Amino acid sequence: MACKDHSDEYFSIQGATKAPLIPKCNTDLNVIILIGLLRWRLGMKRHEIRAFLVTKGIYLSTGTISNRSLDFILLFKQLHKNKCEEIKALIERKGGMIPHMDGTHRAGGRVVFVLQEGYDNMVIDADLIPSEAEEHVNPFLSEFKITYGSPLVIVRDMAKGLALSSSKIFLDIPLHISQVHFIRNLEKDLITEYHKKLKSSIV
Repeated sequence: MACKDHSDEYFSIQGATKAPLIPKCNTDLNVIILIGLLRWRLGMKRHEIRAFLVTKGIYLSTGTISNRSLDFILLFKQLHKNKCEEIKALIERKGGMIPHMDGTHRAGGRVVFVLQEGYDNMVIDADLIPSEAEEHVNPFLSEFKITYGSPLVIVRDMAKGLALSSSKIFLDIPLHISQVHFIRNLEKDLITEYHKKLKSSIV
């Protein structure tokens, strides 16, 4: 659009198909998807992705690659939510689901809480929560139950909050403790503590 009295002053309006999907992001969507797949699917480091993109004539800083990686996660999560009905239909065709519930966190950081289907290792849902305390897990599991229904069995880690929340949200559904977490805790209790005592007595 231009002013008839000032022909040198004008501004353009993007068409609906050309408008950026992510505000203030000038990176092409195909590049965002490529960065996301390289980062999260292939596990490439930022400098490795940057070097790869340079071979394709694309020059981005490692900081921009980090931001576009996060953009990919947000877009992928929204796509996943849009496919909830199809995922639910797939689960029903298989005769039900056995979700594995686990939270991973760094000291002082938020918990990455994941629900992974036991048959084919498909991640059904994931989110960041403050901790694995019952009051934070309850809303997550309640939303999961509304969307996908109740599972056949729940496999969980040994967090107390998760045990309380699972038994409260999914009444009469069997709860099993993950063997990986059980063995890890058993190893810590039976071996690690004795090793520390033995080491301290020797040193």
